[in-house]
Amino acid sequence: ERWSLATSLARSTKFPNGEELYSNGAHFATQAFEVGNPDLEEETSLGLDLSVRKTSGRVTGEVTLFRNDFSDFIFQAFTGEEEDGLPVLRFEQADAEFRGIELQGQIGLWQRGHRHLDLELFGDSVRAELDETGARLPRIPPARIGGGLHYRSDRLDARAAILDVARQDDLAENETPTAGYTMVNASIGYRFFTSRTVYDVMLRGRNLTDEVARNHVSFLKDRVPLPGRDLSLSLRISF
Repeated sequence: ERWSLATSLARSTKFPNGEELYSNGAHFATQAFEVGNPDLEEETSLGLDLSVRKTSGRVTGEVTLFRNDFSDFIFQAFTGEEEDGLPVLRFEQADAEFRGIELQGQIGLWQRGHRHLDLELFGDSVRAELDETGARLPRIPPARIGGGLHYRSDRLDARAAILDVARQDDLAENETPTAGYTMVNASIGYRFFTSRTVYDVMLRGRNLTDEVARNHVSFLKDRVPLPGRDLSLSLRISF
């Protein structure tokens, strides 16, 4: 009654778009000189997911293993060249394999009536490589793991979490590494009522330690870091 097993098998097809086929110039949004490939063919994938879930009890959660096999996967390769002062990215195609794991869980630490205190855990990792050579694909996110405390009651909801993102140095050719980082986020919300109206007040803080963090997937990672410390206060009124 507490456990379940799920699996899915999916096949998909993607046709190259105009940008992938015919680009030939500076793309200022990515700060790159992009070169298309008019010889690109359709990309197909076969994906398999396997999940184990625990749905009740003091400890709940889910672990998912996945694998996707691509035929003629379309991607942008770093060439190591420059054009008009911008790095050249060229659309290429090759067979590739993605495999990884995702997990999330919750452990009940304390409960009294409608008041709960839980430990939340989460993480994911993916590895992507070309079938023929075993070379890594570009712009693959690094492994992440995190955890936090979550308190909730009828009126109060508070959460504090730490996210640790690993350094990404498992790279494609001509790709640059990205340093890891640890980010601290927190929020607290309170709900109160009048005769016909519900008020939700939320104070939220992201990157509270003002960590310098860069997203490895972004073309602009070396120019533009992720946002620094951010505090917001909001009020939602339902009637």
